[in-house]
Amino acid sequence: NTTSSSSTSRSASLPHLTPDIWATVMPFLPYGDNLNCTAVNRSFLNDVAPRVKSITVLAAAEMKAGPARRFSGVESVTIGCLLRRRRTMHGGDRYGQFDAFNEYEVDGEVANLITPFLSLFPSLKLARAGGYVEYGFFSSVIGFKTYDFIFLSILRETEPNNNTVMRVLEMAICGAYKCGVLSPGVTINGCSAPCRTSSRPNYDRESNAYCHHCTERIKSYPIKRAVHLLSRFCGRHTTGVKILLSRPEAVEYFADPQNFLICKVPVIESLIELDQVPSVTRQDVLDYLAIKSSIKLDQDDVFSFLAPTSDERQRRLRALQSAGVPIESSDFALID
Repeated sequence: NTTSSSSTSRSASLPHLTPDIWATVMPFLPYGDNLNCTAVNRSFLNDVAPRVKSITVLAAAEMKAGPARRFSGVESVTIGCLLRRRRTMHGGDRYGQFDAFNEYEVDGEVANLITPFLSLFPSLKLARAGGYVEYGFFSSVIGFKTYDFIFLSILRETEPNNNTVMRVLEMAICGAYKCGVLSPGVTINGCSAPCRTSSRPNYDRESNAYCHHCTERIKSYPIKRAVHLLSRFCGRHTTGVKILLSRPEAVEYFADPQNFLICKVPVIESLIELDQVPSVTRQDVLDYLAIKSSIKLDQDDVFSFLAPTSDERQRRLRALQSAGVPIESSDFALID
């Protein structure tokens, strides 16, 4: 009886932690465990769940609309079940031994659920889609890097079913951005299929127009991410920038000197060709250099002002100078 009463006392005392503390603890648990907590405890349901900022989904069965609405304050969602590892046995010798290879396949059910599931969280800012490595922590998502803005192509073109599923998923995400189901402020990171046009033999970017898939991504993705990803799409950069400029918010984006300065060199050259270069003052350059020197080019900053090699740095310098930007090679020393 004493043991029973003491264990009851301990279990009863746990919920007396403040809801804010429980909301800090719950993101370290899988989303399925979060759901179980809200199902058996009224305090977790009413006070803790709305305060949770991050969830980690590990199964398609967890992606239900009703329970998800309990977590109205979620800002970050990790989908850890889009990719799954398939262990395939190949060959076999006279002793009956086989070579094992790990292959990854896309879970079609999860891919179909991702877009409607993400739309359930009004405060969402970041979503990750991938799969977990067996030895990793919850943040170890295959095919995901914190400094990638939306998709990292890791699936081989030799896996047509995976690529088809991912293209359908990307088109669903594009539609969600277009109709406002997903806010432009939502960043989605993860894996995607490569563009079919750019993966063909003898592909020449300069002689190709954008395929429908890439065109839709340029028209739909938030401007900042679409600009960054132009180099991953098929077709000429100038054509891509021209498609972007058909969006009113893109014209406003490129008119900001700070946004112009962080563009990649091909985008800068395209803006020069299209006569869309904003007026950049010397103070704009100095302000930007001051910001860069203070943050020391954090790895999460995908828009590095400095090119990684001296040749690329010189190309950037020439492009900016041809655009009329008052910048000198000695300015780079300010953030070296």
